[in-house]
Amino acid sequence: MLAPSSIKTIVPFLQKALAPFGGWLHFCGGGKHLLEPFLALPEVKGVNFGNPEKYDWEKTLKQIVSAGKVYYGSVFRKESEPLAEYFRRVLAPLKKKGNLIFCPVLRETESPAEAIATWYQIQSALF
Repeated sequence: MLAPSSIKTIVPFLQKALAPFGGWLHFCGGGKHLLEPFLALPEVKGVNFGNPEKYDWEKTLKQIVSAGKVYYGSVFRKESEPLAEYFRRVLAPLKKKGNLIFCPVLRETESPAEAIATWYQIQSALF
């Protein structure tokens, strides 16, 4: 975990490492202080959180979209949240397709085929 005071020190190294092709950044924990400075870097194309439950999904996705970046990963799912409701909540902050490579949290009783069909049905209705 990086302290807020360390960000200015590491940014030049991140830019140099990502300069040839761009890249993604992953961080765990409550790294909210890292998100804005990292999204401001042109070399950063996307982010992934190790602890997505620590973020306000709607606010954070809007911040990522506003920066022209992509979120790759899962989104916290409430214990009793039905699949369709979960997908609607995940998609709600978006105005169009894009900016999201989603890895859903599925229950043992939910098949990948069911999840894909539900996702496309909801996505088609929204966009």
